[in-house]
Amino acid sequence: MIFISVSSLSAQGISRMTYFANLFGLSFDTSQEIPQRELSIIYFILDNIEEYHIHCMRGEEQNQVFIHTDGTVVVVDKHGNPVTNYNRGTIRIARKNDPIGHFILDTQPWLNFGVDSNDPTTIEERLEAYLKDMQNAIFVFLFHRRNDPIKQINYKDLDQVDKEVCHFFYQMLFNKSYKIQLTDENIAKMHKSPNLWAKYSHQIFNLFF
Repeated sequence: MIFISVSSLSAQGISRMTYFANLFGLSFDTSQEIPQRELSIIYFILDNIEEYHIHCMRGEEQNQVFIHTDGTVVVVDKHGNPVTNYNRGTIRIARKNDPIGHFILDTQPWLNFGVDSNDPTTIEERLEAYLKDMQNAIFVFLFHRRNDPIKQINYKDLDQVDKEVCHFFYQMLFNKSYKIQLTDENIAKMHKSPNLWAKYSHQIFNLFF
């Protein structure tokens, strides 16, 4: 898996998100509307990613993440000491309560480049950590939502970049190649057999590794 600079994309007429997706063999057409059910699930899952694993890479455990009102992200270890290595926090650029914007402005650059030019972690490590956090968010959607209604998102209300991000996650969560689809029927089955959820989640990892 190789990520390269995307600084020249605008000159080529290619968006950052389209390029990012193509690196994994994923493609999408934003003229194709994502159904409201699937779009709302994508939004819910992105909104419930707790970012634990991405701040606990390379064997660190029990790091805690705090987000200040100015967007500064502070990570402390289990003893309450600030984490200053590659697991440290940075500045959150996206506005509050904007999980789609958070991915494009904060998470995607981190996936590509780490916290800075000296970050020793690999792209594979960062992606794996992010997918683990997303897996936990999927678990929240499946087992802890308690049938509460999720926010309804309409495709036509999204701007172009947000549509591209949602298509990327649509391919990730509802990929047509999956043997186990995230249908209402399968969700009901997962409640009775969490092993089915694990098999579903494994398909997502297989897209990238």
